Amino acid sequence: MPKRILIWALFLVVAGALVYFLLKQPIKSTPPTPGTALPLEVQRLIPSAWSIVPGKNLTCDFDGDGENEWLVVYSYDQGDVQAPGQSKAGPVSRTLIGGVIYDAKLDLNAPVDGGQYPPTSITPYRLLPDFSSGKGQGYLGESDVKLILFPAEKDGKCSPDEIAFLGYSNGEQSLPTRLSIFRWAGEGIGYRAAYFSGNARVDVPGALDGSQSISQITTYNRLNDRSRMCESRAFQRGGDPLDMSFVEDQQAFTADFCFGAPPDPTYPEGVVVAFLRGYVPRTANKNARIPPGDNYLLDTAHLPTGLALPANIFSFTNNAAATPGADGGHSCTKEYGSAGQDWWCGRQLTEVTTEVPVAGVVRQVVWNLISVARNDVVDDVHWRVTDVGLKP
Repeated sequence: MPKRILIWALFLVVAGALVYFLLKQPIKSTPPTPGTALPLEVQRLIPSAWSIVPGKNLTCDFDGDGENEWLVVYSYDQGDVQAPGQSKAGPVSRTLIGGVIYDAKLDLNAPVDGGQYPPTSITPYRLLPDFSSGKGQGYLGESDVKLILFPAEKDGKCSPDEIAFLGYSNGEQSLPTRLSIFRWAGEGIGYRAAYFSGNARVDVPGALDGSQSISQITTYNRLNDRSRMCESRAFQRGGDPLDMSFVEDQQAFTADFCFGAPPDPTYPEGVVVAFLRGYVPRTANKNARIPPGDNYLLDTAHLPTGLALPANIFSFTNNAAATPGADGGHSCTKEYGSAGQDWWCGRQLTEVTTEVPVAGVVRQVVWNLISVARNDVVDDVHWRVTDVGLKP
């Protein structure tokens, strides 16, 4: 027998033995995990306009019936826009992200018309977007979503009472701007929803590991002003843990910094808001210097009786330009004593008006501020409050 034929014969024997061995191995099942491949019968039901988000599919018993359902997270409504100055890079694409749960049902009560097999069906229960009552205004995210199950998957069992999504606008490493929570409410209803949005961010205190359901949410929506302020609203869940209603805490409404107060705000209204919200000035880094003291108020400023800190801020004003001070200002020794000899005060003056609670009544409070800067040309300008008064 030629040597080449002998080699091919040995190869075929080894290959056949390997195939026989693999076919005899038992099939092992694995617990459901994100990214699980969808059954073909589910894949056929997904609209062609959707793009499945990789790694977000999940198989769980979402409705507590003892059978698994399939969660599909997808992107839709893609828009393309050309970024200025980047024509060679092509358009920038943006999409929205939605979710749906496919539920396979065996109808044991349906007539079988002489056959022996009862009919089955697969129902797509939309999470968001949806058009049913109470759910027609939302989507899960834009650039990415993070899924939270309560309770979390444990010992291979995935049967959550609630499903939540943190939605992002600039990738999951950024701050979330949306939160959507879902709970099964029955076949005739599907999944009830509660959702929140903040175009700056959404804050959820407490653990988000599935050990507890979400009960508090704070949203931050930009006021599009020069000091990067936001309208902050807080929501509290109703007493019944099964209730998907969240009630706004009217006592918590306020203007505040979208991302926390800067060390020493550049604009005067930022200084006033920082003071009212309970912040104190601090240095931006080890090389930066700030005026003496640890307060935005100078000793000449006295708060109106009944103005408690931190205060809720219902409005604030800013002036487009500051007014030049008399004679170009003066040495800050008047305000800080010997500690102010290297500082120059009052080169510029300005005024900020806020609406805040004073003795239980919303009043307009006027804040007069002066500029404080080092006696050199490289220092930044700081603002400090010299006087506080109530408008009639």
